[in-house]
Amino acid sequence: MKNNQAFDILSKIIKDTTLSKEEQVLIEEWRKKSHTNQQMYLFATTQVSVDSLPENMIEYKAIYERIKHNISQSESHPEKSTTEIHRISLLSKMWKYAAVFALGIVSTMAVMHLTSSDSSSTLSEITVPKGSISEVMLPDSSVVIINSNSKLSYSSDFLSEKRVVNLDGEAFFKVKKQMNGNEFAVRSKGTQIVVKGTEFNVRAYQDNSTVEATLVKGAIVFCADKKSISLKPEQRLVYNTANKEMVVQKTNLEDTEWRNGRYTFKDISLKEVIEILNRIYNANVVINEASQNIVFSGCIDRTNSLKHSLDVITLATGTHFQTINDTIYLKK
Repeated sequence: MKNNQAFDILSKIIKDTTLSKEEQVLIEEWRKKSHTNQQMYLFATTQVSVDSLPENMIEYKAIYERIKHNISQSESHPEKSTTEIHRISLLSKMWKYAAVFALGIVSTMAVMHLTSSDSSSTLSEITVPKGSISEVMLPDSSVVIINSNSKLSYSSDFLSEKRVVNLDGEAFFKVKKQMNGNEFAVRSKGTQIVVKGTEFNVRAYQDNSTVEATLVKGAIVFCADKKSISLKPEQRLVYNTANKEMVVQKTNLEDTEWRNGRYTFKDISLKEVIEILNRIYNANVVINEASQNIVFSGCIDRTNSLKHSLDVITLATGTHFQTINDTIYLKK
C-alpha cells in the first residue's frame, strides 16, 4: 500500500470514521513495515492530549494541532484538485514530523545518534554531556529525565512486544502503561529492571561498581544473576556488580532529587562526591589519595556555582582546594 493511501486511512482514524475490513487489513500491514509507520499509526490512534505534553514542548503542541486541523480541512474540501494538492503537501509534513516522534522528543541539551544495527533495525542513542540534564519523550509517551554524562538507547522495534531501553549513567523514568500490557525494561551492566507503568530512578555508571534502583511509585522487578527482587515504593536496591550482592534499603527519595538540581549526601566518601561534582559541573576536580576516604554529609545545589559547592564541602570536611589553570586540586 502506498503512503498516500495510508494517509487517507489514518485521516479516517483521527476523525473516528469506521474502517472497512479491507482498510483494517491494509493499515495493519502498512504499520508493520517500518518504525516510522508504527509511530504514525500510534500518533493517529492514541490522539495524545495536547495539554498532557510538557510545557517545554510547545512547538510540538502546535505541530499536533496543525496536523489535526489540516487533516480535517483536506477531508472536507469539495474540490478534488485542491484536496489532492493539500493531501500531498500534508502527507509530506506528517512524515517529516513522524520522524520527530519516531525518535522521541529530546531536549536541546542532548545529542541524538542513529545507527543501523542490521537491515531492519535502527538504534537511537541519546547522549547527555557533563554539566547537563535532558528530558526525553519516548515513542510510547514515557518520559525519561537523563542525568549528566549518561547515555540512553533503544531500537526501532521499541513498540513491539517488549519496550526495552539501555542505560549507561543515571535516569529517572516515568513509564506510560500500555493498554496491551507490554512491559518496559531498563537494561544496564548485566541487570534488567522490568515494569509496566511506574516512576523510578536508575543509577548505573560504567565506572561505578554498583547499580542502584529507587522506586517512587508503582512496582518494579530488579533482575540480575538469575535472581529477581520486587521493590515497593520508597525502597532502593543497591546491586554490587563485583560480589553480586543485592541490598534493599528504605529511602526518603532524596536520591531522586537530582532532577531538581539537589544532591543530598550522607556519609559519602569524598572520592564519590567529587566524581558527582565533576559530572554535574563538567569540571576537573582532582582529589589526593589521602583525602578520598573522608566522608561528607550535606547538600549541594547545582544551581549554585562550583566554587560555592566546593566551599560547602571543604567547610564540612576540613579540606581546602586550589585552582591551577583549569584543574582544581582538593586535599586535606
